[in-house]
Amino acid sequence: MVERMVPSGATHLVVDLVTQVTTFECSLWAFHSFHGIRLNGTAARHNVTTKGIRAPRKLAVTKTSTNSLSLEWELNPDALNFSVSVKKVPKSGDVLSVEQHENHCDRNATVCYNVTGLDPGARYEVTVRSCARYCGNPAVITAMTQVAGELNGLSGRNWKYLSFCARCVEILYRGKRHFYFIYDLPILNIS
Repeated sequence: MVERMVPSGATHLVVDLVTQVTTFECSLWAFHSFHGIRLNGTAARHNVTTKGIRAPRKLAVTKTSTNSLSLEWELNPDALNFSVSVKKVPKSGDVLSVEQHENHCDRNATVCYNVTGLDPGARYEVTVRSCARYCGNPAVITAMTQVAGELNGLSGRNWKYLSFCARCVEILYRGKRHFYFIYDLPILNIS
């Protein structure tokens, strides 16, 4: 419970919250001190719901390489800065890397961001938050960096097939039937 004393004549109060999007009961009452005794008036109660900063929309991985991931998301016009945290999964014990950034993009734009210095062939969980005076709700995406070089133990064969049609010509020569096949093949370069 948070209790704040508001100076006489004040019309608003700002309270820091632990949870961004929440509903809580707000009670407001007047009081008077009389010879060291506090006399409270009747409390006016009402519920307050906070909105917080929404999670980034349309978070996507647009490109991967052996040591980087390129991300893109829709800029929140109410929170122009952002926070990106990257966690390697599924190994436990990896250090969580958090980066805070100020973004000076135009409003209603798309944010493009590269996460670099990653390990090849590893899966990462990337969390992005839009930030104003505080950072908002997270958007999370999982992506994998590309594998460097060839895969060990991978083998295969390439098979090439040649097919054609033959025409048959029947010739009657000296009372006997003779069959000749005529092959009409184009010149092929097969390697």
